[in-house]
Amino acid sequence: MRSIALFGYSSVSIGLLVGSLAVGHENDPKAFEKRTPNLGPSWRLDVEGANGIAGTGGGEGIQLAANITMGEIDSGEDGNDIWGYTSASGREYALMGTTSGTSFIEVTNPGNPQIVGYIDGPNSLWRDVKTYGPFAYIVSEGGSGIQVISLSGIDNGNISLASTITTGGGTATHNVAIDPVRGMLARCGGGSSGIRLYDLLINPTNPPFVGEWSDEYVHDAQLHTMTTGPYAGRTIAFCCGGLNGGSTNTGLDIIDVTSPSNPVRLGGVQYPGGSYCHQGWLSADEQYFYINDELYSGTSSTFIVRVSDLQNPAFVTRWTNNNSAICHNLYVAGDLIYCANYQSGLRVLDKSNPQALTEVAFYDTYPSGDNQSFNGLWSVYPYFDSGTVIGSDIESGLFVWSTDLSYIGFNVTELPDPISSSGAMVSVEMLPNDTTIDASTAVAVFNDGTGSQQISLSPIDGTNFTGTLPALECPGQLSIRFAVFDTDGELYESSNSTTSIYDGQEVVFYDDAQTNAGYSVSGNALDGSWDRGVPVQCNRGDPGSDGDGSGSCWLTDNSSAASCNSDVDDGSTTLTSPALDATATGANLSYWCWYDNTGSGTGADPGNDVFVVEISGDNGSSWTGLEIVGPSDARSSGGWNRVSFLVSDYVTPSTSVRVRFTAADENAGSVIEAGIDGLSIDVVSCDDASILADINNDGLVDGQDLSIVLGFWGACEDPGNCPADLTLDGIVDGQDLSIVLGFWGSL
Repeated sequence: MRSIALFGYSSVSIGLLVGSLAVGHENDPKAFEKRTPNLGPSWRLDVEGANGIAGTGGGEGIQLAANITMGEIDSGEDGNDIWGYTSASGREYALMGTTSGTSFIEVTNPGNPQIVGYIDGPNSLWRDVKTYGPFAYIVSEGGSGIQVISLSGIDNGNISLASTITTGGGTATHNVAIDPVRGMLARCGGGSSGIRLYDLLINPTNPPFVGEWSDEYVHDAQLHTMTTGPYAGRTIAFCCGGLNGGSTNTGLDIIDVTSPSNPVRLGGVQYPGGSYCHQGWLSADEQYFYINDELYSGTSSTFIVRVSDLQNPAFVTRWTNNNSAICHNLYVAGDLIYCANYQSGLRVLDKSNPQALTEVAFYDTYPSGDNQSFNGLWSVYPYFDSGTVIGSDIESGLFVWSTDLSYIGFNVTELPDPISSSGAMVSVEMLPNDTTIDASTAVAVFNDGTGSQQISLSPIDGTNFTGTLPALECPGQLSIRFAVFDTDGELYESSNSTTSIYDGQEVVFYDDAQTNAGYSVSGNALDGSWDRGVPVQCNRGDPGSDGDGSGSCWLTDNSSAASCNSDVDDGSTTLTSPALDATATGANLSYWCWYDNTGSGTGADPGNDVFVVEISGDNGSSWTGLEIVGPSDARSSGGWNRVSFLVSDYVTPSTSVRVRFTAADENAGSVIEAGIDGLSIDVVSCDDASILADINNDGLVDGQDLSIVLGFWGACEDPGNCPADLTLDGIVDGQDLSIVLGFWGSL
């Protein structure tokens, strides 16, 4: 697919005039980012043609149809949020915010967009717009409440301010959300506000204020009337926010706003590494919610939360494409997620497997870098019936893409955890979009620690494939991905999935920290030494509960809620375990770990300290590094994480294995909190494949065993009585035969 280059950028650097603009949420760094404006001309494919752009840029799998620069949209201003509108006649429009107002741009012909109107507004970097019926609703951190814009005459170029709504408290607003089914509008944020609710069904031109939820700051939200489950027909607000302007206890809150005068919080979840839960969107099947964290310190990431039970949402996993840019806004459309990721531009993810995303296309609107800076693509709108996608870039204005995407998505059947050392059947659904699968090329590529291998996959039908893994190295870790070519020779691959390899497990030591099992504490910290007890949360990065649910844990000091000054200060503190017996083959060391070096936004030097874990096989005479958490990764800003290590990978197993945990305040003004819980030694076991091959248990692998395999050849009619099914995949086939032949002879 053809990629079109993006024109260059001016070398002029203009700093944002913060004093003239309203400030967004607390500590919002966008207010202090320097902008490098794009001073090039606009470009329209149907006017300038494919050769009309100079410079670098472009992408893969998505075609640029037009770029209308800020010089044409609103000269001298920055771009911000965007939404789309389709008129009664079917014509399509982009509604794009700038620092001084909102522009209305027709994109019915994506190769030749035309500006049709403009509505002035309060001066602010933060503006947001949504639509309901023939109206647009615009809000801003600059105040002025809700601007209600009539779009009934937009096809004729007539756009007018119908009314301004200032009820419901302060007039500043950060974002606006609308449920088109219920006809409910929510103003999000603005000062210390949560969500303020208005009923558009009663009067879309002058909607009354009907309620609010203000337990926490809400930065952004999606309002959605559920169609399935026990809450079908009820209007739910999925709110991204937290305390202290959203930066403390950041995460997802789920609020039932069916009765807006009496909102009810159903549940909530915080995710590991959360720094600022910025925005998210619900999957069409209402099972998952996908989140952007604007201040997350790691690589570009999407946080996946299961919301099938609204009262008990659960963090599932963090997906990353390993790009370094910041994620900002995302929207789910069918099996695709469209992400506006600042300097890395538009990223399109396939979520056929809702827990293992795959990037299938991108377009880089900011080709000069992929840094963790607040430049580039602000937001995206992917809901036009035509398939046109629009995006708003801070410096470069409106981007219009044609999205005839050709890709193959992968819905991977969840791997067993652990997976048997004798191998197992794996299966995957491959979902082609505007392309055709070459079924003969489908493979599974895997590594069990002995090097990369692959097996061919057999088609069950046109999209479902299966294969059987051979005997695997045990104990170990299996990494596997699926790949296939289309009939045009284009390669598509799934994300990697991982699982452990072993056949049995026994816990030989477990400490729930309810008593002191023989730990010692040392170090030179002036305050914040390791302590044991039920956590007292003070919202400065310390845990609010223990790791394993038993009550107590080890943590760095545990002062009363009144003092809330229990972090590690001016030095280090080390917690050393008792001697542990790890002599059994395959012994794993596991523990729950909490670490926060950010102080949840407090302290003068956040994000620079590390948490060090070491292991000794000789009772502490020498130490080997086990892991370092921080200074800036997914686990350095709080949250309990369960981690495991194979002891023999680090030290010679003995009866005198010890592990020590060191939290240190090595830099000025840091707020450091750590916790340890549920330390255990688990022993895994592996079956001997040669024993499996001796099906009749006579001490020989010979013709009698071969006869049994051939006698059961094919699908097992009775899976519970199918002794020749050595791989336990329900089929006696070449995989089982290879195990017998591989161990032919005396055992």
